[in-house]
Amino acid sequence: MTVTLEVRDGVGTIQLDRPPMNALDVAVQDRLRELAEEATRREDVRAVILYGGEKVFAAGADIKEMQAMDHTAMVLRSKGLQDAFTTVARIPKPVVAAVTGYALGGGCELALCAD
Repeated sequence: MTVTLEVRDGVGTIQLDRPPMNALDVAVQDRLRELAEEATRREDVRAVILYGGEKVFAAGADIKEMQAMDHTAMVLRSKGLQDAFTTVARIPKPVVAAVTGYALGGGCELALCAD
């Protein structure tokens, strides 16, 4: 899975795992939104950590994926990405972005969704 949620001792870690740069393709965006919603609902999650990995947090939108899109598809996908970011930003629990590497473009935006 490209994005996972692991809960331990009340802390939910949402981890991006799409090597080499954790580019935010459609699947990652959708899964990120789903897991942010799950973290919001779960009573055993009292805080959330966003983590990308040791060398890269996230590279932003997947440019290779975008090459095949026309303008309309890109506009719709941009809305999907913003929806994912908004869902993370609205988690009603403390959210920490554990940025230990590059946070480029949309990856920087994702980090800014944390508290």
